[in-house]
Amino acid sequence: MKKYVFSVSGMSCAMCENHINDAIRRTCEIKSVKSDRRKNETVILAERIEPDRVIAELHKLGYEANLISETAYEEKSFFNLFRR
Repeated sequence: MKKYVFSVSGMSCAMCENHINDAIRRTCEIKSVKSDRRKNETVILAERIEPDRVIAELHKLGYEANLISETAYEEKSFFNLFRR
């Protein structure tokens, strides 16, 4: 699993956040997505996505986006404490 963080400018309300999240869900197979207008940021958890495709889709909607980081992500849960 990877965590992709995008900077996204142009979000001004909760509807913008939802609009972006819905567009990403339609564009990619993901585990989760969360957009935050206060941080100008969208975080995606997925096995693999094409960042350029996400950026192009957001651009079509009128938002400017750039990939900030792509890092390995391990889900944190109570049960992971006991794995070895």
